[in-house]
Amino acid sequence: MSSQSPSSSLTGPAVPDAPIHNLLMFQVGKDPDFVSGVALLFDLLRIPYALVGEAGLKITGVTGPERAKEIDEIQNFEFVIEDIFLYSAIYILETAGFPQTAMSPEKCTPGYCPPQHGPDALFHVPIAGAIGDTVSPTHRHLCLYRRTKCMPTLSSLDTRRPRDEDLNFRLAHDRRFPDIRIRHLQECMDGQTTLKYDWGRYLETLHPVKTLNPGRWMFKVLWRPQADS
Repeated sequence: MSSQSPSSSLTGPAVPDAPIHNLLMFQVGKDPDFVSGVALLFDLLRIPYALVGEAGLKITGVTGPERAKEIDEIQNFEFVIEDIFLYSAIYILETAGFPQTAMSPEKCTPGYCPPQHGPDALFHVPIAGAIGDTVSPTHRHLCLYRRTKCMPTLSSLDTRRPRDEDLNFRLAHDRRFPDIRIRHLQECMDGQTTLKYDWGRYLETLHPVKTLNPGRWMFKVLWRPQADS
């Protein structure tokens, strides 16, 4: 597998290389930027998806058995993919340079690498920047799931943006989600300000991200891919 940085091998007029490269370089505290970059990649290739899991839960800012405010670091960025597009999604993430082989296995723990709930495809995401040298584990995961496997009662995914009245989907910057909360990282020093995304809706300046409508899905699947009961 290639050791290139994410997106370094993407070329062609259909893909804006520089913006994609910057967004796909994961940095601690900038989860929305990374998720938005992956969503942009899927949208450019017209791959139907929905963001779920820890990243989806954090957007809601809700309280409950798995409270978004208590998820300090998102370890697994999880996406449901329409079945027939799964291999296209795998291909584009491979092309973007995300490795599928283990990274720093000595810093992985059971249940973390790989996730226990068995994605259909798992990619390892290096942490970019100086903060990455002090963070354990040393990477995150991108997890892809077939829709009919983990959420068979969810309607078929497409690439259209959801309307306000959509029962299944919302965009991550939807104003019905709570305001974004950002705090300072402990690593801030020497007068430099380093901000960390805590929870809440994404900024409208980012590329739109499709996620689930919590009014219908949150307690049914707990924002974690699993078989419907």
